[in-house]
Amino acid sequence: MELEKFLSEFDGISLRLKRRIESYDWTAIEASRPLAGTAVSASWLRTFCEHWATRYDWEAFSARISELNHVFDGTGEECLHGIHFKGTGRLPLLVLIHGWPSSFLEFLDLARRLAASGYEVLVPSLPGYAFSAPVHHPIGPRLAAKRIAALVRRLGATRFIAHGGDWGAEVSVCLGLIAPDCAGVHLAMRGMAGNEPLSMLQSRQERAWKRRAARRYAAGGLYMEMQTREPLLIGAALADSPVGTAGWISDKFLRWTDTHGRSAQVADGIVDQNFLMDTTTLYCATASVASSLWMYPGYTKEERTMPCRLEVPTAIFELPNDPVFPWPPRSLLERHYEIRRWTTPPFGAHFAALETPDHLFADLLAFADVVG
Repeated sequence: MELEKFLSEFDGISLRLKRRIESYDWTAIEASRPLAGTAVSASWLRTFCEHWATRYDWEAFSARISELNHVFDGTGEECLHGIHFKGTGRLPLLVLIHGWPSSFLEFLDLARRLAASGYEVLVPSLPGYAFSAPVHHPIGPRLAAKRIAALVRRLGATRFIAHGGDWGAEVSVCLGLIAPDCAGVHLAMRGMAGNEPLSMLQSRQERAWKRRAARRYAAGGLYMEMQTREPLLIGAALADSPVGTAGWISDKFLRWTDTHGRSAQVADGIVDQNFLMDTTTLYCATASVASSLWMYPGYTKEERTMPCRLEVPTAIFELPNDPVFPWPPRSLLERHYEIRRWTTPPFGAHFAALETPDHLFADLLAFADVVG
């Protein structure tokens, strides 16, 4: 949805969303029990949605969006949106790239801290997300990287560092491969390294990791298979139901957050519920939840193995407890990346900027000093 339309029509949009949430028929699921491994129960979701409809500050959310410095590049279906923080002139530009089911909201606090330290920061919205143009066909990380590189050039930056986890890691690697002005890549997930088949791995340790990763993916990657194979149908269901969108998004944030071996509900204290409501509101109010899913089939259409070694300086921020995408052995990553820095924070699973913001902030500053 266009930013101007969002801001001018938000009162009506929010009123319609609240009415749809309040009219939801909970009898369809109220007696249901979550399966093992899910983080959201019917009772949790109902409490969350009742708060969202009646006590969440919709006006404050709209005001926060309007106060940000929004930038755009491209027109029509190629329009890409970002949030820009000008800093005080320290280089290089830091580009923070989100994944799914996240958005630019994940990085706002971190970006403000980096800008206060002097760095110019760009937080783009991936194609099909938030205020970027909607997507109605497969689009993968490589094309997303090209559009982000164009937005970076529009800002006049001559050198930048790309950081990301989830899709943001894949896009960051692609930026390192295609953008001559990319001075470094900072990864909170492995990126493209490790996508090669088992037969191409070079050690027993690497092959053991690949088998473990396959088992984890089989246990926790069903969402990705569904969104890859049926983006239109899943998108249609989510777009029709803010309650369904809240459940689908919240489950992933809570399930993929490091709870130190405790119940997934502990993640409520790590990922703030107001952040979950902000994120779900952004997806619903911009009608982007269906559009965001096209990255999944787009990924399958692109070449996913590393075409060559990434020679730009690379930092690994190894979150230790990702439940779905475990880190490969260092030997594998060193074949693909020019690793200049390797940090393992004491905790964290999938959302570095939310779970371990202080460690990530310090690591980005240190890596920016290395890159210079």
